[in-house]
Amino acid sequence: MFQFHVPPLHPDILRAFKLCQRGKFQDAFNLLQSLGVEALDDEYRESAYYCMGLAKFYMSSIDESESYFNLGLRISKTPYRFYEALGNLYSMTGRYGRARDALDKAVELCDDPQERSHVLCFYGHILNEAGKHIKAIEKFLDAVAVDPYNEDAYYYLGHMQQQMRLFGEAEYNYREALKIDPFDVDVRINLGNTLCDTGRPIEAIEEYRYVTEIHPRCASAYYNWSVILYALGQIDEALAKAQKAMQLDPFDPRNPAQVGFVELSLGRPERASDLFEAAVELGSEDARTFADFAEALILIGKRKQALEILREGATLFDNQAPVDGIRAFIADEREHVNVYEIVVLGKYNVMGAFTRTFTIHAENLDEALKFCKLCDIREIARSYEIVDSRLLVSQISSSAGPVVAGDRVPVKDDEHPKSFEDKFAPPDHLHKELWAS
Repeated sequence: MFQFHVPPLHPDILRAFKLCQRGKFQDAFNLLQSLGVEALDDEYRESAYYCMGLAKFYMSSIDESESYFNLGLRISKTPYRFYEALGNLYSMTGRYGRARDALDKAVELCDDPQERSHVLCFYGHILNEAGKHIKAIEKFLDAVAVDPYNEDAYYYLGHMQQQMRLFGEAEYNYREALKIDPFDVDVRINLGNTLCDTGRPIEAIEEYRYVTEIHPRCASAYYNWSVILYALGQIDEALAKAQKAMQLDPFDPRNPAQVGFVELSLGRPERASDLFEAAVELGSEDARTFADFAEALILIGKRKQALEILREGATLFDNQAPVDGIRAFIADEREHVNVYEIVVLGKYNVMGAFTRTFTIHAENLDEALKFCKLCDIREIARSYEIVDSRLLVSQISSSAGPVVAGDRVPVKDDEHPKSFEDKFAPPDHLHKELWAS
């Protein structure tokens, strides 16, 4: 978050700033040390201390970094820059009170409207990182008031409002940012996501398409495009876009996971399991990926591996009950119990999320209902913003018909991949209610 404030400089100090920009912090520091900073004029010394503090910060020498910033502060004609730098340093080291004091001082001492707006925007970012979301929004609004052409302020406002589900306000601020820079890829992708959240998938697709025209190697645009196409039922196109995203950025775990998800829905669990495995190895922190991986492994008969994957992913769930329950069921090796496991979890689509229900073969209906009661399916559904979770419970209880728990009901081999998905997926009208929410 540091800005490289570079006034007319000694050529070697300018070189040092450029080395910092390229990540060569030790080289920058060594170059400045070789100049004999103490012998320089104040103007040059101020910039040298700033750059040395910056280099030491990124080299994780926090005490030395703070020392150089304070040295620069004592002789600076533009002290707000050093207060801003110190505010960032304090916030990154958990000293939020001192960070606020330093940033308040930076705002107070900055006279230039554009610079003042930048400091306010930076202050808002720091407050947001500290969990002070309302105060952060106030700073971003102040930044816009001081400089209505501060694109970053509009972007941060939109991003925070989107997270708070204030989609109308988020859309407004993203569009204001695009008036300033219509080619900002991050803003356009976030605008597309907001349009998804408000039930306008076609408009969202247009935003992603535009991003791929101005930045053909933007994997995130193709990924989001794939998610929407899948939700709209355009499965082949969704697969193509997901594959394109993975081709452009094979190291983002979301991309192989999305390809795997589509492959799994097409009844190709072996191919899907390889892709989910790749996503997990890349460090996926998406609980859905672990659950989909387990489902694919179950479908190809690798139940023990599925259990291990669920255990690995258990820490990623806010609600441990579904995972604890499924672990207990899988760990129970009773031969007379025929269990098929799909854990309750969030499944992203255009408007936010839909839920797959934990399902058990009809012979174990009583156990299924007990499990749902144990997990409090209403609370789980609410945590994933499901509109009417009672539909999920009624779907489970009505689907098995008159079968009595304990009776054997044979299932054909070709029914395994789809019968449980179709039987227990939320009904169409639930998707419509979600879409309208």
